[in-house]
Amino acid sequence: MNGDLIGINTAIFSRTGGSEGVGFAIPSSIALDIVESLQRTGKVVRGWMGVAIQEITPALAKSFKLPEHRKGVLISDVNENGPSHAAGVKRGDVVVAFNGKDIQSVSQLRNLVARTMVGKDALVKVLRDGKEQTIAVKVAERPTDEMLAKKEPAPPKEPTETIKPPDNVLASLRVQALDNALMSQLNISAKTTGVVIVSVEGGGQAEAAGLQRGDVIQEVNHETIKTLDEYQKAVGKIKKDELAVLLVNRQGNSLFVAVNPK
Repeated sequence: MNGDLIGINTAIFSRTGGSEGVGFAIPSSIALDIVESLQRTGKVVRGWMGVAIQEITPALAKSFKLPEHRKGVLISDVNENGPSHAAGVKRGDVVVAFNGKDIQSVSQLRNLVARTMVGKDALVKVLRDGKEQTIAVKVAERPTDEMLAKKEPAPPKEPTETIKPPDNVLASLRVQALDNALMSQLNISAKTTGVVIVSVEGGGQAEAAGLQRGDVIQEVNHETIKTLDEYQKAVGKIKKDELAVLLVNRQGNSLFVAVNPK
């Protein structure tokens, strides 16, 4: 009403193709950052920490032994070539503050990092094993999507092997050792290790948790999984009525998934 510019319209959701519907816009503060970047460098430069992040659900909070009502976002993966890896940030860390600002959501942290000047040290406060610590991360320029998605040559083929399902929350999963055929069929990167989910029975706890065919299980309750034998041993420790937290790789992205007993 004051005539101030608050956003730049970018898209609209409409059932009919008309002007009615839900509109989307870029906040004017971000638009100004883009203009400044274009004027200074001739391209849009966004800050990058080199981590994958996800929201903290109550089940994940319980698994990571986080204080009740703790805000922040969970780091599900750290790029080995990124600035966070060099600074000592680890998978499983919970980011609770960035440059003195409390972190409430994934989108907030993503925007704060993107708007940080490349080459500047950012103070990232994380919660690790119940203790807070502050890590200085030198923010880098975000690589192109093509660079981030770059794949390695396929590894030698290994024999296919399956195992008997366990008697716990993961009973509805069918997993298999990774081989060339499966990796090609499911578009799994050659660098990925673990066991792959080949089917998820309907109506089970695994389906309710969102696990999918093609997900590669890399951790079970924070134990690293590289072979079927390691998976079977880790799963065998889970009681029938016990929560299980899996680290899975889905189409190149890592995320933690909590599977709750009924």
